[in-house]
Amino acid sequence: MTAELADVYARLAKLEREHAELVEASTDTKRRYTSLLQMVQELTANAVEASMRASASAEKSLLASQQAAFAAKEAALNGAIRAADSALSAARAAADSAGDSAIASSEAWTAALLAAGHNANSELLAMSSKASLAAKAAHTAARRALRVFTDAFEDVKRVAGDPA
Repeated sequence: MTAELADVYARLAKLEREHAELVEASTDTKRRYTSLLQMVQELTANAVEASMRASASAEKSLLASQQAAFAAKEAALNGAIRAADSALSAARAAADSAGDSAIASSEAWTAALLAAGHNANSELLAMSSKASLAAKAAHTAARRALRVFTDAFEDVKRVAGDPA
């Protein structure tokens, strides 16, 4: 009976070691999972911030396009066609910049949405919604900047007497 009892104690010791190893592995897994969730949350926050900054950049580019378009029209009205052409180039560059900012904002929103979708966390989904609104604002600013450039181009062409 002592041999059987020794065998039971040996098995019990082995099970206790395995249990301790499982508890340690579980703790390590929980720690890693928590760390991963924290990283996803930080990446989502950074993506939202990037989307909002790109949107602000698009809106600033719209303002630059509007100011350059105004300068182009004024220069054309005063007969300064070379100055008008330079101002139109600036308006076009600003419109291009607004478009690039809108693309960047959309890409950041996509990253935020993917991160939120993998985690299905309501806080992350709300953050990705902010990025969506920023991307929409950026695209609106880019469209307006392009329209401003196109209108200015047509106005300068008309004032300069270019029928084409």
